[in-house]
Amino acid sequence: MVCGHIHQPEVRLFNNSKGSVLYLNSGDWIENLTALEYEKGEWKIFNYQADYINPITETAEETEKLTIPTIATLYEHIVRHTGNG
Repeated sequence: MVCGHIHQPEVRLFNNSKGSVLYLNSGDWIENLTALEYEKGEWKIFNYQADYINPITETAEETEKLTIPTIATLYEHIVRHTGNG
């Protein structure tokens, strides 16, 4: 089951006596800045703050100086890094 909306992003396996289902919620780019990624047979949640911003800043002061990206900036970044641009 794949969901995407303004909810908490989550990857979770549900099991019961009838089987299992993998629940995938991408979250959103409005409140969470998250998306689902599928790589090497595994699903994971991409978190823009944790996976992109934090690795390029070394201190809290550097992070505070960064501005929230616009939707256009985020789109350009995604296109540039997925090879679709």
